[in-house]
Parts: sequence; structure tokens; C-alpha cells
Amino acid sequence: MAEFLPNHDAYMKAGLSDHGVPEIGGRRISYAIYETKDGRFVTLGALEEKFWRNFCELAGRPEWLSWGEYAPGTPEHGQVEAFFKSKSWQEWYGLSLVHDCCLSPVLTADERHRHPFFLGRASVEKTSKVR
Repeated sequence: MAEFLPNHDAYMKAGLSDHGVPEIGGRRISYAIYETKDGRFVTLGALEEKFWRNFCELAGRPEWLSWGEYAPGTPEHGQVEAFFKSKSWQEWYGLSLVHDCCLSPVLTADERHRHPFFLGRASVEKTSKVR
């Protein structure tokens, strides 16, 4: 994550944002963390139009297509939140593996080692030791 800091610093120095890159600062419903039915969390990073469209298709909600840049706390955000709470983390996990909408489960440290993305890859845990 430290590699992103120069980008955030550039936005701050230019007077554009005190909270880093606005598009990824939690100010859009298309790029946020959502709670699931069972109290776990998933992330949605659908900044690009195609990913947001794919998410709206997954949701069966074409009327959401124009909502991608809406802010958290809006009535539209509430509808998206409710949609995420309609399924368990495990259900979202399965959907994240087959739908191209930048949907990812928030994993525990142990789950990460079993996730297809990390299987067979060198990871921080394999190359460093806890002190």
C-alpha cells in the first residue's frame, strides 16, 4: 500500500484532495466495501464503466447504471448496501470468481492462502517472518 502514497501526496500538494485519489477514496458507491448477510465484507472496485455495468447486470438492476459515481449515504447507496446484505459472504465469494465486475471477498489471513489468486504465488508470508 505504501507504493500508492506518492499518488495521494500529489493530489494533496496540488490542493485537489486531502484524502488521496478521490476516485478510490470511498466516495463512490461503485468503489466501496460492503457488508454481507452474515456480517462479513466484500469490496467492489467497479470504477470503469464496463465493470459497473457488469455489476448492475449481476444485480439485475439496469436502473443502477447511472449511479456509479453517487456518494455513500444516498438512497441509491442504501439500495446497493441492501443488495450486498441479501447474500452471504460465501455466496459473494462464489460470484466474485465468475463475474467480471471487480468484486472481491475480504479475506482473513488464513483464507488468503486458499484463495485461487494466491495459490502458487510467492506471498509476503512465504518470504518474511513475523517478529
